[in-house]
This record gives sequence, C-alpha cells and structure tokens, in this order.
Amino acid sequence: MKNETGGGITSSAIGQNTSPNHKRPMTGTNREDSSLRIELEKKSIENNNLINQLAEKRNQLLTVERQVRELRAEFNEKLTNSHNEKQALLRELEKLKNAKASALGEPGRPRLDSRGEELKLDDYIKRASLQPNFTAEEKEKLQEYQSGSKSDKKQQFAPKKRVQKVRAEDIKILSYEINLRLRLKRLTFEKIDRAIWSDRVRKTQTVTVKEMINVLKNDPFNMTNEDDITLVARYIVEDNEEEYLFYDENTKNDLTVVRSILKKVMGNLPLWDHENIKTMHEDLVNICVENYGGLRENLKVMCKSGFVTAKDNKDACDLIDVKITDEQVEYMVMKLFERSNDILKLSLEELFDIFSEKNIDLPDREEAAKDGSPQVRVNHEPDFRAPSLNKIQQQDSIKETKREDDEEDDDYDDSSPGRSQD
Repeated sequence: MKNETGGGITSSAIGQNTSPNHKRPMTGTNREDSSLRIELEKKSIENNNLINQLAEKRNQLLTVERQVRELRAEFNEKLTNSHNEKQALLRELEKLKNAKASALGEPGRPRLDSRGEELKLDDYIKRASLQPNFTAEEKEKLQEYQSGSKSDKKQQFAPKKRVQKVRAEDIKILSYEINLRLRLKRLTFEKIDRAIWSDRVRKTQTVTVKEMINVLKNDPFNMTNEDDITLVARYIVEDNEEEYLFYDENTKNDLTVVRSILKKVMGNLPLWDHENIKTMHEDLVNICVENYGGLRENLKVMCKSGFVTAKDNKDACDLIDVKITDEQVEYMVMKLFERSNDILKLSLEELFDIFSEKNIDLPDREEAAKDGSPQVRVNHEPDFRAPSLNKIQQQDSIKETKREDDEEDDDYDDSSPGRSQD
C-alpha cells in the first residue's frame, strides 16, 4: 500500500478525468468534418439560387414563346384579311365589267363577229355605234366608254403604288427651302393660312394630297419639282402611322391637322424690319470687302464644287478672326438662296457679288421695288380658288394705317381744351 502523499493516482483524480461534462480537445478529424458541413451548406445555397434562376429563365422563355405565337397568329390573320380583300376587289371589278357589258347585250355571253370569233368590248362598241337602228343619244352613250373619260377610268382601275411613309428627315432640305422662300417674302403663317385654302377646303374642313400639291405649286411656296412637291404634300396630309401605304392623291386629312403640320414644315418666320436688314447688309459688305482675300481663299479651299453652306461661311470668318453673328450668316444664306432657288447650290461667286460695294444699297433698292410690301400672286385652278395674299396684305396695311390715324386722333382729343384729364 502506497503512501497517501506519494506519487500514485488518487481516486479523486480518476473521477475528475472520467466526468461526463468534460470536453475532449478537438482533433484534426473533427475540424475537417466541420469544414465539410459549412462547405456543404454553401453549395446547397448556391444550388437553390441556380434552381431559382433556371425557373425564372424558363418563365421568360415561355413568355417569349407565347408572344411569338400571338404575333404569328396576328400575321396570319392580316394575311388572310389581305387575301380576302384582294378577292373582294377582284369580284367587284368583275361585277363592274359585267355591268358595262350588260348595257350592250346579255351579261357573260361572248360577242362573235361574222367569222364566229369573239369580239373585244372596244371593237363591239365601235361596230354597234355604226348600226343605223341606234339613235344619236345611244351612239353617244356607247362611245362614252371609249372617249368620254378614259383618264378617269384608267385612274380608277390602275393599281395603286405601294410606298413608304414620308419622314421628317426626308423633307428636311425642302422644308428649309420653304422657310427661306417665305422669309424672303416677309410673310407670316397667319397671312399665308388665310390665303391658300380653297372654298371647298374651308367648307369641308378637309384637305386632299392633290389639293396640297396645288397649294405648294402656287404662291407663296412656288415649288417647281414635281417629286419634291408630292413628297412634301404627302408628308403634310398622309397619316404616317403605318410604315407602308398605298399612294392615293385623293387621300384626305382634317384641315386642323394639316395646318399644324404645315406650320412645322414652314418653321419659324421672324420678320426683320427694313432697318435691321439694311444694317446687316452693310456690315456684311464691309466684312467681305475688307477681308476679301482671306475669305475667298478659305472658301475656295473648303468649297471645291464652288457652292457654299452656312457652316462654310462661318468657318471661313473664324479662320481669319472675323466676328460674324448667326443672324448675319442666316441673312447671307437667304440672299444667296434668293438667286439660286436651290439650297444646295449657293454660289461662291454670287456671295462676293451680292455683298460688294456696288450693292451696299441693295436693301433700299429692293424695298423701293416692292413698294413697301411683297407682291404675292395666287394662281390657283378653278377648283382651288383662294383669296389673294396681296389683297389680304393690302387690307392689313389699310387696317394698320387706320389704327394709327385713330391713335393720333385720340392723342389730339386728349390734349384739347375742355376734355377732362384723368
């Protein structure tokens, strides 16, 4: 038996080491298991995220497939409707042919000549009109198909041309030319609007493409190129909702809509008074004369074709440190356009002729020639009669003169004896 104070193991020590609450130190295996559990949880979360993303993509794919089916069904419906409309038009055309033929004989039955061959409708009309048993009125009716209104019939049955809609950028240059042309005549939109519409337009409050074409051909627009006129008229009148449409000169639109679009096409029309024009012209003459060599050399380098633009004029002045305002450049372009009538053909030579010393008094000479107001002539066809712009301007001038006289009378009355001064 060992001594109690010896080095043997006591019972209390044994009990302490074998206690159930005692935590064993973590071994390498335990740490590895814990790391694996954490990694597994991360992978599980990532897997769930991927599953959710896949479900979302599947829903998007189903949505796209549904939209494709709807579009295909819509396309097939439009195709069917187009086919049905075509067939209906063909049937209507056949009815019209039969209706014309029925006036000359039994519908559908071929007409034969002496040799038993079928006669064409025009040949039959010629032969029938020569028969002695036809009255003069009947002969006239028979010949009407052939000579009475061939152009109308051709237009009625001619296939309509499918065209692309006209966009604003398609007429950008033409719109700028219209703006310059109207500004040179010193006209406002209100004066133009009061003069260009025919009685039919004012009565029905509608405008056709054909009527708009006629307006653009005449004063104050004076457009000459047929293709350009048609393009602008189509842009103003046609409904541009569809990308493609069938061109028809009888297409119409409300006058209020046409007015609004026409105003945008015409652009801003500021009225420069004579003194402002005279000052600008004299300043530009001085610039061109004093800097003739530098300006001409720069513009020749920039404009190999011999035609200038507003930007060319501005850049040429900047290169020689000559200050020129946007308003002056605008006036310069207007005067060049007045001679060329083509915004793409503003002549370099004309520039130095207009703004030369010999033409320093050009505004005064032009004002004297105009006699104080632009003379604008309206020459519409009978169906498109409209009041003269010149007449309207004269009426406005008379009203303005009368208003000034009334104001002078009022000033005299206010200062006369016996009138109370408030």
